[in-house]
Amino acid sequence: MTFAGFSHGIALLVRKEASMIAAANFVGLPLMFISAILIPPRQMPHWIEVLSRFNPVNWGVHAARNAIVAGGHWGASSMYLGLLVAATACTSLFATWCFRAYQRSI
Repeated sequence: MTFAGFSHGIALLVRKEASMIAAANFVGLPLMFISAILIPPRQMPHWIEVLSRFNPVNWGVHAARNAIVAGGHWGASSMYLGLLVAATACTSLFATWCFRAYQRSI
């Protein structure tokens, strides 16, 4: 949902499908590579490990792994889910602001 708010906001700003896809990939792909999806955090270079702490993709990965692999340890998962909810609220506000700007331009 975090990336849905971001994508909708970008789509309302640029109003071109190709530009929206390029902007979403420009943000989404690096976030995926700087997360624990592909590399365990212990094997990451230090600078990637530091960046991954602030990455919403990484929060989702940790929440899912805590829920499935660790048998539903809700203490750690709730922190990551809370961060995802906060990020979703921010991107929803961004999408709402973009929609209002779009309405004024019509």
